[in-house]
Amino acid sequence: MDKVSVIIPAYNAQETILNALSSVYMQQGKYDIEIIVVDDGSFDNTAQLVSNFSKKHPGYIKLITKKNQGVASARNDGINNATGEFIAFLDSDDCWYPDKLRKQIPILKKHGISLVGGGYHGNFQDLPTESGYFEISYDMQLRKQYFQPSTVIFKREILTHVPGFTEGRRYCEDALFFHMTCYYYRCAIITDDVIKYGDGKHPYASDNGLGSHIWEMEKGELLNFRILYTEKKLSLCKCIFLSLYSFLKFGRRVIIKYFIYYPKKVPGEANEK
Repeated sequence: MDKVSVIIPAYNAQETILNALSSVYMQQGKYDIEIIVVDDGSFDNTAQLVSNFSKKHPGYIKLITKKNQGVASARNDGINNATGEFIAFLDSDDCWYPDKLRKQIPILKKHGISLVGGGYHGNFQDLPTESGYFEISYDMQLRKQYFQPSTVIFKREILTHVPGFTEGRRYCEDALFFHMTCYYYRCAIITDDVIKYGDGKHPYASDNGLGSHIWEMEKGELLNFRILYTEKKLSLCKCIFLSLYSFLKFGRRVIIKYFIYYPKKVPGEANEK
């Protein structure tokens, strides 16, 4: 039976962690599932809820508690404690759909693919998938982020060249992980939705979410290109091109955030009633 290690970084996640755990537990049966929850210094009841869940379902969960060091550090701790031949991530406010592993693992086993992602909010429905998956090249991944951590599962072998996430960064460290993986290995997505993302919230729609930090995200993406150039995984010309292209996408995100999701009111409009 294939063993899958599922890494769930959690920080003050008492409102969502049980749904996340349940969505993984529902996958067990065909696969030997190991759930590793890394409590990144929560000061709510996250750890207690995980412990209670573990007592009801013994043998599935490892709980690691640590001081707060960020999601990259939490994921790395999970990787270091994982024993499965396949490794997957799940954010504590996301949920897997019941057939996620059943759809993804056969692609890893039969087609020479080392990492498989999937969709959410129907974002990949228009991509052609005659073979059941859509392969993502390194160049494609550099131009667009195809992988969201909660959607992916990968073979342990990729840790040979991509040992983990860059700690100390708050933005786009996951994108660098996927850039590096696409550089060394064959990666793909399935177009079906495989997660319920952030309880249905849109990535640009929340002032409390990443949508309110799009400039920091942009700087993180530009830093990734500089790192890849320094490591000779990008030419200077391509680094410049991708940086300019990134600025164009950044302008689009600003328009979406401030003119579509948060249209400004005409001054004095609220007082004219």
